[in-house]
Amino acid sequence: MKNLWSGVASAIAVSLLASVGAQSTNLVQQADLLYQGAFRVPSGPAGGSTFDAGTAGRALTYYPAHHSLLVVGNLNDQMVAEITIPVPSKASTIGALPVATFNQVFVDVLEGKREQISSDANGDRIGGLLVSGGSLIVSAFGFYDNTNTSLSHFTTNLDFSVRGDVKGPYQLGSAGGGMVGGYMADLPAEWRSAFAGSALTGQCCLAINSRTSSGPSATVFNPTDVGTVSPVPGKQVLGYPLAHLPPSNVFVNSDSVRGVAVPNGTATALFFGRHGTGAVCYGDGGPCGDPADPYKGYHAYPYVYQVWAYNLQDFVAVKNGTKQPWDPRPYATWTLDLPFANSVRMIEGATFDPATSRLFIAAEGSDGPRPLIHVFTVTGGSGVTPTPSAPANLRIIPGGG
Repeated sequence: MKNLWSGVASAIAVSLLASVGAQSTNLVQQADLLYQGAFRVPSGPAGGSTFDAGTAGRALTYYPAHHSLLVVGNLNDQMVAEITIPVPSKASTIGALPVATFNQVFVDVLEGKREQISSDANGDRIGGLLVSGGSLIVSAFGFYDNTNTSLSHFTTNLDFSVRGDVKGPYQLGSAGGGMVGGYMADLPAEWRSAFAGSALTGQCCLAINSRTSSGPSATVFNPTDVGTVSPVPGKQVLGYPLAHLPPSNVFVNSDSVRGVAVPNGTATALFFGRHGTGAVCYGDGGPCGDPADPYKGYHAYPYVYQVWAYNLQDFVAVKNGTKQPWDPRPYATWTLDLPFANSVRMIEGATFDPATSRLFIAAEGSDGPRPLIHVFTVTGGSGVTPTPSAPANLRIIPGGG
């Protein structure tokens, strides 16, 4: 037990040292993402929902105090659960992978207020989750919102049994909910002064593309402002409106972006999603030659799991007014080679643990209808790799013996 707590203390110490250090100029490269393995999410109903749906796994976020993950389940229910993080495995079969368990079963964390985002008859959906101190920040968007509502963000309790404390929805920034109502991530402490903010939020690739970004987007904000300042101040530092489209190697109309991570000890923001490599076609999947997606919309089969890597200094330049949000381009893009991949190649969420430099990615539909959680270590970061002996649901209690 002494060795376990020594390891935890070392990880915390390394993270604290990074938080007070100077801004890094290190840019994460493809070789810096070291695959550690994967684990399965629980099957069957739990609380009000389930992971047994091909679109589960969205809005993934790391919960440091519980060493766990918060994640959205079945798309139709839009409920959130908390799951443990088992030691990942590189087993050659899905059945041999470890399975997470529930810390908190599925709950409507927004207590019915999600549908206040827009009047979209197709429904409003959770786009992102972010743990901020003792609060859970939730972003949401209208699936087919032709009004481009300005509302997007909520704050609520991390203890799902506490009810009646949801605040929101609030406007964040001035770009509209179609630019900000999705994925979120913390900024490392060494970058917060330069950005005058502590987190990023963004959105991409929604239906009615005049309201969203055609490619990764990011707006800087302070999570503590959600619920205390209205509208929530936000500065867009990346985004591609229709008047300023990026080149096709950055984005095509079938793409999606559903996760972002900013590894500490680096100058990199990593965006995660799907990229189409074939000819772009609008229509049903069959006539467009897309065996992976039969539904009407944009197609560019075959698809790849994609990473877009941006230099944070370009974002700072936008924040300081020397560049426009559509000026930055990724310094690199690369394909993720995930085991157990299906033909849809859809990443549903991504999140980062700065204390261990571990990256968690939810890939859709790899385990029957359920997502798999893939784990990488980012070697360009400043954390340490956890030992396999650490309990999967370790909780650090201040002052504990």
